[in-house]
Amino acid sequence: MNKLIIRTGKVESIKRYHPWIFSGAVKKIEGEPKEGEWVEVYDNHNNFLAMAQYSTKGSIIGRIVSYQKENRSVEFYKNKIMRAVAIREAINLPLSNITNAFRLVYGEADGLPGLIIDFYDYHLVLETHSTGMYNDINYIIETLKQIYREKLKSIFVIDKTQNIKNTYYAYQTDNIEIPVIIKENNISFYVNWEEGQKTGFYLDQRENRKLLQRYVKDKNVLNMFSYTGAFSVYAALADATKVVSVDSSREAINLLYKNFELNKINKTRYEAIEDEAMHYLNNMQENYYDVIILDPPAFAKSINTRHNALKGYKRINSKAIEKIKNNGILFTFSCSQAVSSLHFEGSVMNAALDSGRNIKILHRLTQAPCHAPSLYHPEGYYLKGLVLLIY
Repeated sequence: MNKLIIRTGKVESIKRYHPWIFSGAVKKIEGEPKEGEWVEVYDNHNNFLAMAQYSTKGSIIGRIVSYQKENRSVEFYKNKIMRAVAIREAINLPLSNITNAFRLVYGEADGLPGLIIDFYDYHLVLETHSTGMYNDINYIIETLKQIYREKLKSIFVIDKTQNIKNTYYAYQTDNIEIPVIIKENNISFYVNWEEGQKTGFYLDQRENRKLLQRYVKDKNVLNMFSYTGAFSVYAALADATKVVSVDSSREAINLLYKNFELNKINKTRYEAIEDEAMHYLNNMQENYYDVIILDPPAFAKSINTRHNALKGYKRINSKAIEKIKNNGILFTFSCSQAVSSLHFEGSVMNAALDSGRNIKILHRLTQAPCHAPSLYHPEGYYLKGLVLLIY
């Protein structure tokens, strides 16, 4: 098997279970591995360290899949995914008829870098973010069939390793009516993984949406970057007076309306507006909203774009803080992995300073437990949130 030989002084991160091997850590490559192939990893004294999937794309040359000698096989993936299943069961997922949608496999955190599997009531949506994982997709599909057997409804694959869209059903029992209905905290939502963003639903905000309900009774609520309206539906079901949702996508708004109808919410209590975020924030009425949610898409895809991202976070938070009612509640988020908690809070603080208003931090938020990062891979921690009291 082809090998990566690690430079002296560069093995510590591997011994500390960080799953990425950067090209600068490699002293030499023995053999001619192809993109996505498994390779053995050794130190400079020929001591075995790990098994990794080889990559020539970007600075990460190897993604570690095991710290023991292993072979690509259904058995290997079954052991990994069964462990992920057990972890979700330990945190009560799925939970009877209360919650049947969650992240089953979260990449590096579950020892499978480059692989995402989301569970939607026994429909499984796979995202591959590395060639290594896409090369092994048949092992993964067979593993899932063996684990879920007759309960399995479908497997949908989204390959993110190519520039062109590559999606397909690898398995399905019957004709599937899209969108599919799922439940989260006993609230129903339509999910469209064929055409929606990511795998169709932002499962990482489950706990934060539940928290929102504590603050919205008899309040006017604004949900910016609303997508298909999950925060909005939670707010309406917690007796918010009026919920306004703003998104630039007509398709997302159409599904948002269906989600309100699905939950039998009175049409007089919600409104959706197709608009760009800054245009709406600049022109919206002052002192009307008691609660505002800012949950934008990732402003920074890499450290190179972080500076501009922080400016973006400051702009949207400045307007929200300026215009929210006295004693208003702001839920504000960053899902950019390249933006640290310190950077994000600094950006929000700069926005607050410009407003001259007093602000207290009620909660610091993160991603749902099914997205829990590994302690050894801090890069898996990406969702940062603040709940602010503004007065």
